[in-house]
Amino acid sequence: MEAFYTLNPDINRILIDYASFPDRFYTNISGIINSELRAVTVGAKTLDEAMVSMQERGQLLLDKK
Repeated sequence: MEAFYTLNPDINRILIDYASFPDRFYTNISGIINSELRAVTVGAKTLDEAMVSMQERGQLLLDKK
């Protein structure tokens, strides 16, 4: 346990510049995630297919900026 107490994490690495994301990004990505997970739960897609689709659709959102 002592090793964990001696760690000094770089807190600057976790800061995110939210202004750099396109408008409504989080709303849109949430919708993408929900629709893909719905497709998995009804058997229309495998989890791997849904993950690939989430990544591709999310990247399209980021590229729109």
